[in-house]
Amino acid sequence: MPKLKFTTAHRDLLIIALLMIPAFWLASSMDAFESLVDWTRQHEHQEWDELITLSVLLTLAFGLFSARRWMESIAQLKKRKKAEQSLQRAHDDLELKVQQRTDELVRANQALQKEVEEREQADLQTRKLLEENRRLGKQSMELLEAQKRVWARELHDEFGQCLTAIQIDGRIIVDETKEQPGRIRDSAEAIVSVTHRMHDAMRVMVKQLRPEALDDLGLEDAIREFVDEWQSRNSALKYELDLNVGDHPISETVAIQCYRVLQECMNNINKYAQANTVYVSLKTLMEGDEAWLELQVQDDGCGFDPKRSSYGLGLIGIRERAEALAGTVAINSHPGKGTQVIFRARIESSTIEVA
Repeated sequence: MPKLKFTTAHRDLLIIALLMIPAFWLASSMDAFESLVDWTRQHEHQEWDELITLSVLLTLAFGLFSARRWMESIAQLKKRKKAEQSLQRAHDDLELKVQQRTDELVRANQALQKEVEEREQADLQTRKLLEENRRLGKQSMELLEAQKRVWARELHDEFGQCLTAIQIDGRIIVDETKEQPGRIRDSAEAIVSVTHRMHDAMRVMVKQLRPEALDDLGLEDAIREFVDEWQSRNSALKYELDLNVGDHPISETVAIQCYRVLQECMNNINKYAQANTVYVSLKTLMEGDEAWLELQVQDDGCGFDPKRSSYGLGLIGIRERAEALAGTVAINSHPGKGTQVIFRARIESSTIEVA
């Protein structure tokens, strides 16, 4: 059985009941109503006896007023209770919607977290693949340079010796037929001339395959010799050199790739630039604890618009060399304002040895 709650209304009713009982006992013991009737009769000429009727009417009026207020209070309580119920339902609906929305957000957050994890995993895999691709590219370049070295050595030793032998035999024939001019002497002189040109062509090919100056003199002097050779073949083109590598040890891989980049830049300048002056700079830079080698090749030629022009194989090869060495390359050019190539690579103290 539910426990009844003692309210203010219950207290007021109890007080009224406690007051009515002694009042009724006192009025009945003193004949209060009869005394009042007798008193009003004595003053009937003043109409005091109508006070009883008026009191009854006032009592009824106050009772009716109280009853109406009571009913209005009940109606207000019902409205308030109904409003509270509506508010409670709205609150429950809101809590339900909030819970549903929270569940949706939780699911969306879980899906987003999963997508982020998948993207991070994909990025990690991509970085691993790029690093592996860079390592393979570097190793491929080292293998290619090693093979070029073998070809240059074989070309110089074997083919060069054969040409020298042919040239010696030709000169012997020329000497022996000095007193007998004719087709044999002419052919021998032609053999000597051809072998001489083949020797020159072979030396050029050997230098392209493997620059001897790079092994014998080092990167800085090899670049100086390379530029001097270009200037001897094109005296109209002015060269400005700024070489300052310092005492930093440069690995064979970085040195040869830097040299190849310079070769490619000079080839492009010779073919397309129509330049008057070429500036070549080689220096080392420190960024934190890392040392960088920077090669800068700049001309004052016709230039081009990088946004509209597609890069040729030469510039693409320069970018691939930079990526394989975990370096950078910047190509700055404007029509009529020349071209600038800045190649940078980390200086290494060791490299992969290839037999």
